[in-house]
Amino acid sequence: MGLAFEICIAISVMHFTDVCCLPQNFSTTKDGGYTNLTEYGIPYSGATFITFKVRACSDAYIALSSPPKKIVIELGRYNNTQSCIQVYPQGECSASASEPVLDCRKYRSFSVHWGDSQILVKKRDPTPDENIFLSLPLNYTLDDVNIGISTRCGPLGNWVFEDIPPVAISDPNEVPLIRSSSIGTIVSSSVGVFLIAGMVIFVLLSLKYCKKIDQSARSDKDTDYESEQQHRVDHISEHRYDSLSVTTHTYLELC
Repeated sequence: MGLAFEICIAISVMHFTDVCCLPQNFSTTKDGGYTNLTEYGIPYSGATFITFKVRACSDAYIALSSPPKKIVIELGRYNNTQSCIQVYPQGECSASASEPVLDCRKYRSFSVHWGDSQILVKKRDPTPDENIFLSLPLNYTLDDVNIGISTRCGPLGNWVFEDIPPVAISDPNEVPLIRSSSIGTIVSSSVGVFLIAGMVIFVLLSLKYCKKIDQSARSDKDTDYESEQQHRVDHISEHRYDSLSVTTHTYLELC
């Protein structure tokens, strides 16, 4: 097992990956109802838009809920021939577009905006430039929006929500600025991870060094034991030689 792998295990056990990882991939089915994205931190507090990709044959729904108001954006309904914005409780199409926008095999990119008392739905395919194809003015604002996604009237849908910095941004073309507090949090987290990694490396190297010393001590002990045994054998051999010499000398004298 490599050192890097052991460090990865240690960091994973300590849940440092939870700081960096946010679930952004979702799957929906026609029987699954709405998946509430608020539980996953989408959208961030103060945000007025979301950007996402979806792969579905038809009927990709995005629900914007700001009690008591609820707005549902239906992409590719009626077998991917129409899209519309429904305002509840009326439940009727207040804005619509008759064109296919979804694909069974490819992801299609969209963004939904609810700031400035209006709903805007933009396509980002086939180029990154956004193209508004649904819009609806509102006589009220949507605050603290909860978002749900569904393909309740269609087959399986796969969704990917792009990472948005936790800063309130009203203009998606604005370059997001990272707050100093966010920088401090990132630096602190990074320093913490490096400190833990350093401690893990130190412990592993210490164990390896102790093991080496132990093996060296055992080797020295074995060498001493062998020397002692050899000394005993030499001593016994010398003693036997002396006894034999005395016996031989005595025998010769008797003769």
